[in-house]
Amino acid sequence: MSDAFLAYGDTAASPFRPAPPISPATERERERRKLSANARRQRRTEERGVLACPEGPRLAAMLRWMRSLSIDQADAFLEVLAGESWLLSAPEPFRRVAQRLFGRVIGHIRSQAGIDILDDPMPWDEDGRPMESLHQHITRLLNLR
Repeated sequence: MSDAFLAYGDTAASPFRPAPPISPATERERERRKLSANARRQRRTEERGVLACPEGPRLAAMLRWMRSLSIDQADAFLEVLAGESWLLSAPEPFRRVAQRLFGRVIGHIRSQAGIDILDDPMPWDEDGRPMESLHQHITRLLNLR
C-alpha cells in the first residue's frame, strides 16, 4: 500500500510551492509597518487609560468644547487652559497625552478652516521677534519639555 502512495506522490503535482524570496527592502517595509502599528496601538491604549481615569471626563469635556472653537479663538482656549489647575497639576504622562489630544483637535480645527495641518506661517512677527505657536503655548502651559 505504501508503494501506491509513493507512486501517486511521484505523479501528482505537489500543492506546496516555496514562497518567493523576500527582498531586504520588502522585509524592512514590513518591519516598519509592524512597528508603526504597535506604536499606534500603544498610543490608543494610553489615550483610553487617560480618558478612563478620574480626571478623564473633564479632559473629554474640554476636548469636546475645543472642537466647537474656530481658528480665531486660540486665545480663548489658552485662557481656559491656564485656568485649569486640575490639568496643570496632573502627572506628566497625563499631561503628555492631553497635549497630544489637544494637538489632534487643533489639527481638526485647522482642517475645518481650510488650513493644511502642517502649513504654519514662519514664526516671526513684524518686529522680527520669534512668536510662539499654539503648540508651544500649550507645551509651556502644561510645563512639558
